[in-house]
Amino acid sequence: MTSRISPNAATTATETPSTSPSPPHKYGYVDTHAHLEMILEKLDTKYEHWIESVREKESEKLYSLESILTIGCKPENWRKVEHFLQFEEVYGAFGVHPLNANAFEENTFSTTVSDGLKALHKKYPGKMKAIGECGLDYYVCPDVANAKEWVCPVDCREHQQFVFKEQILLAKEMNLPLVVHARDAGDGDAESDCLDIMRKHCDAAQKI
Repeated sequence: MTSRISPNAATTATETPSTSPSPPHKYGYVDTHAHLEMILEKLDTKYEHWIESVREKESEKLYSLESILTIGCKPENWRKVEHFLQFEEVYGAFGVHPLNANAFEENTFSTTVSDGLKALHKKYPGKMKAIGECGLDYYVCPDVANAKEWVCPVDCREHQQFVFKEQILLAKEMNLPLVVHARDAGDGDAESDCLDIMRKHCDAAQKI
């Protein structure tokens, strides 16, 4: 009996399956501290246009932006930050920056700040991710009259400490992490005081 071999048999036996190169792996990253309202004001653009330009630049890169945590530093700008929470990749942290602490009296802090933060968290339970940024800022510019940024009068340090402590207690009550800011005048006091307050009022489970 004669066996018949296909003329293509030898070719078929030696062929290797064709493989196309796998697309390169993209690494996601998270911006954990942004001030979108300030950035977009300086760029004179809207978030939709800005994020579109970011995506275009990333199209040929090995990384892509996954999410942004934008920070609201005082009640007056919480609403501006709140606006960005409508975008899928944007999350928020709300609180009182230490250089804004003097605007709040001890006897009105609860109604002005605490109640406002609780209302925001109730409104955006999945979007409000932290309390802050809060902490201590003892920076003093030698030429205060012509300072280009906020400065801390020496006599407001105790008030900053009070506002920081209140936000730590609020974060514990609301089970939210803290975004902490600490800057000194070159003597290390702000960092030292900040750590002392956190040791006293944060428990081991507090996320920062």
